Amino acid sequence: MAKMYSKRLTAYKAVGYKIKPGDVNENVGDEIFSGDNYFKELLIDIEQSKKVIIISAPFIQKRKFESIKAILFRKHNEGIRVVVC
Repeated sequence: MAKMYSKRLTAYKAVGYKIKPGDVNENVGDEIFSGDNYFKELLIDIEQSKKVIIISAPFIQKRKFESIKAILFRKHNEGIRVVVC
């Protein structure tokens, strides 16, 4: 699994993406987040969504999902399409 992840990062870097350094408050565009620095930016993205939220993850920790579940339900109730796969 780690080998596949490493290959994926190499492929992303080859097309111009870069790993996002520690502070995620800057403008986000073509960054790759690690398991340590993605969550704050994810919450911001969810809150700013207007039409669709798609979360695609090979696995998600139950604790992390529980912390965003209420936000996702609220956004769904606001008429925003929410997909978690």
